[in-house]
Amino acid sequence: MPDADVATITIDMDKPCVRCGKKGASDSGICLDCIADTFAQRHGRRSPMPDQMALMPMSAEELRKKARELAQIVSEVAEMAEEHAQRRLEMKQEKEQLLKHLRLTAQAIREQGIREGEA
Repeated sequence: MPDADVATITIDMDKPCVRCGKKGASDSGICLDCIADTFAQRHGRRSPMPDQMALMPMSAEELRKKARELAQIVSEVAEMAEEHAQRRLEMKQEKEQLLKHLRLTAQAIREQGIREGEA
């Protein structure tokens, strides 16, 4: 006999969620992610981070799709890192040119002050 204080949730892993369409819906037709999101909205808590999606059961096709998405993201991050490194190098060179110009300007000002002091 079930305990009256214990809630039971039955998940049909082949049944799609009526809200998001993912497989794994409860008797109410809603998956655990959507239930958690509703709970979070009502109680002011954040929903799980996207990196926790790896804990969800996925079909082979869903896994391949996520792998392609991940490969694209990794490629974009690598490209951004390369662009960032190039921009840092350009900024360093620009900084060195500005410092050189500043030193030459300061030297010219000192020399001009010395000449005016001699006169």
